[in-house]
Amino acid sequence: MAKKIFVLDTNVLLHNPQAIFSFQDNRVVIPIIVIEEIDQFKKGVDEKSRNARQIGRYLDALRSKGSLQEGVKLDNGGILQVTVNKEVSNVASNLLFLDRNDNLIISTALYFKDKYPDTKVVLVSMDANVRIKADSVGLNAENFETGTVNFEELYTGCMIKELPDDEFEALKDKPSIPNNFDNLYPNQFVRFTKKSDPSISHTMRYIHSSNTLIPFKYYRGQEVFGIKSRNYEQEMALELLLDDNIKLVSLSGIAGTGKTLLAIAAGLQKVIEENKYARLVISR
Repeated sequence: MAKKIFVLDTNVLLHNPQAIFSFQDNRVVIPIIVIEEIDQFKKGVDEKSRNARQIGRYLDALRSKGSLQEGVKLDNGGILQVTVNKEVSNVASNLLFLDRNDNLIISTALYFKDKYPDTKVVLVSMDANVRIKADSVGLNAENFETGTVNFEELYTGCMIKELPDDEFEALKDKPSIPNNFDNLYPNQFVRFTKKSDPSISHTMRYIHSSNTLIPFKYYRGQEVFGIKSRNYEQEMALELLLDDNIKLVSLSGIAGTGKTLLAIAAGLQKVIEENKYARLVISR
């Protein structure tokens, strides 16, 4: 057998069809009940439905290389297996209600644990309750975290510079200043803070064509289709979203930071309030 056996829950594949290729040279097992659950999602038009169709294409392509039931060799050295086993371990029959799909998936992992006692078996699920149940019956359970974004490592679009008090006060009245700080990216922001009180700040945007920094021009605290910024990050986002000269704005951050709300508000402001565009298209 492979070094480890990873049994995948349905939610893992619906989240990322390429998950089957993410476990290096180990054995990846997909219970047949997972295939049946995925089949229920393939007719929609949302991302989950597209992923359901994609996993079907992946498995169909692998099927041409060998028996999925016995296991097909992957390019990364691992093995993919679709199991239809109906054997139930004593632990599963005694502790789980096997008329529930989650428990059938757990039962499959228990079957492989009993069949290959010298191989580490891991149930991979994005459902915390499934992981808790798996742990309670003696299974190793992990969340699927491939592709997890560490937002602290991403480009923030903003640089923070501390200035002496006199330079900070003089800065606020200037329509622009030359870039004497760093190699900045176009439309990058520099947030200047006052040395004696870092909570006081003044943010400017870098204009690449003139190599200067300018104060906010498009967002100055006003309501944008009923929405106001609540922090300096949202101020920077609205400054860019409201600038018709910028054709693409990307916003990143954890859930609940207002990315979607700000983008829609800016779009509605341009379409309805300013009549700059004919319509707003939202695609997910």
